Amino acid sequence: MTQEQTERVIADLGMPDQAIQSDELPWVPQGERVWFKPLRFDLSTGRWINVLKDDLIYQDDVFSKLERYLEFCDERNIEPQDLRY
Repeated sequence: MTQEQTERVIADLGMPDQAIQSDELPWVPQGERVWFKPLRFDLSTGRWINVLKDDLIYQDDVFSKLERYLEFCDERNIEPQDLRY
């Protein structure tokens, strides 16, 4: 993506660039052993950007994430999208 395309996407999203010190932002509890750090709230579009952190003992890899996605879709009779690239 070119710089011009990136700037166009940002403009279309209505979220101009803004420098923040993310280290100064708190980790907010989201669920059991899961926290988020809010980076952006766009109140005009209802979008947000955050970083997630969990305290889980296991670590997923790309294949287990893909398998979890496909199983989730299968259990709910959702046609999975081909998100592999």
